[in-house]
Amino acid sequence: MTGRTLLVVLVALALAVGAGPVQAQVSTPNNGTGDSPLDTEPNDGFANATAVGDGTYGGLTITEGDVDVYAVNVTAGQQLSARIEFESSVGDLDMVLVDPDRVVPLAVSDGIADNESITYVPRTNATYYVGVYGFANATGSYTLTVNGTAEDARDETAETPVFEPIG
Repeated sequence: MTGRTLLVVLVALALAVGAGPVQAQVSTPNNGTGDSPLDTEPNDGFANATAVGDGTYGGLTITEGDVDVYAVNVTAGQQLSARIEFESSVGDLDMVLVDPDRVVPLAVSDGIADNESITYVPRTNATYYVGVYGFANATGSYTLTVNGTAEDARDETAETPVFEPIG
């Protein structure tokens, strides 16, 4: 992915959620069941990302100018993998993994053949974001497969830790 394309994707995500920091509401992940479609739209930004757990989700579509964003809870040190399957002859789709602060792209898969995949080992328990988009406004249907998520990785009630001296 060129720097310009990545910038366009990140700007599109930022525009979808508005200016400034955004708090994302992440509910219990949907669990994939074969090729059952998710009720995902609108999921075009961090604020309305579709929470997903381990599984395969079929019947998903990218339309012109669309970005699909998925929230995945992960455990530190446990490998996360995400894969999209599609026909590049219909439309070249790409994928990006974004950090929990919704700022830094941690991994990008932007090949020109069918299918894209990302593998990443996070350092912290948190919610990360997988974005799927069409290269040069390409469109097409795809199937998303996610592995390595943890429903309990993010403790939404956690307080700031208090450090006690040892001994």
